[in-house]
Amino acid sequence: MNFDYMLVDGNYVARKMFAVNKMLHAIVDGREVQTGLTHGFLLQLIYLKEEYKGRIIVVWDRGHDRRRAIDPSYKEERREKGDDWEEREAFEEHRKVLYVFLRLLGVTQAFKRGEEGDDILYTLARRLEGKRLMVTNDHDLYQALGEGVYQLLAKRDGYVLYSARRLEREQGVTPEQFTWAMSLAGCSGDGIKGVPGVGMKTAIGLVKQYPGLVPAVLAEHYCFIYDTDCDRENPAQYNPQVDSRNKVKVATDYFDVGDKGPGKRVATIVENPETVYLTNQLISLYDVWPVTFKKPTPDFDALMLQLERCELHELTGRIDILKRLHK
Repeated sequence: MNFDYMLVDGNYVARKMFAVNKMLHAIVDGREVQTGLTHGFLLQLIYLKEEYKGRIIVVWDRGHDRRRAIDPSYKEERREKGDDWEEREAFEEHRKVLYVFLRLLGVTQAFKRGEEGDDILYTLARRLEGKRLMVTNDHDLYQALGEGVYQLLAKRDGYVLYSARRLEREQGVTPEQFTWAMSLAGCSGDGIKGVPGVGMKTAIGLVKQYPGLVPAVLAEHYCFIYDTDCDRENPAQYNPQVDSRNKVKVATDYFDVGDKGPGKRVATIVENPETVYLTNQLISLYDVWPVTFKKPTPDFDALMLQLERCELHELTGRIDILKRLHK
């Protein structure tokens, strides 16, 4: 399948390529230059260009201001560990070299001060026209799946092209419902804790069984926060009174007397609307338009010189497709 745009999660691909190629370097003018990340990253862009065509836009993180305004402890554990990575200093040395080559290639890059790459990916996936491919393994980006928007996931046995239809076929939920499930389970990768005792598998099961539960809890808490009357469903309808055998004692809109009760997890969800609401605010992706685009003019003479000096011979041998990466 060919695409009009390929939106590449720069941080994800860079870390992945760094892990594989971090020992690769060259001696240039008596100085050690870290070339491993550049080698792997550009080979990845070559693969994408050959396989999926389309214009490449590399997206970068530029902070976490939005979510730290919602929750000052957002990614706090990462900050305490030096942004969660003991090899960060070495990674940054590699990335400095990568930036030079992306500039020489004229590859378009996108970012926005204070905003996370996921939100920028989401924004571009929603605002650009044509077929858009998001290159990232972040499941948060399932929120952006829809008409013309796909996601390329790296699996152990290769790449998988994901769509909203495939998500619904494999997991039984729409992109919006997947967001509701994350509002219950949180996101371990970002250190976002959800409702106690509710993992992602359980959350998806609950969303499928009670599709109105999370919207009702979110709406109720929203109205509580802003002290306003809302035309909303009462989430207590999903949490009936039960006896010692978990049989419903008092009927609700969803349960008759004698029905099997929904279980303790539903009760925990209904009784902790502030947790569900906060988690939803943190895992939801936002439209952060306008974003900043860096579109340098390619300099292929300088590119060839730097490739040779850095001994990136595999890339030198593929110069023809490298010259097409900016188109």
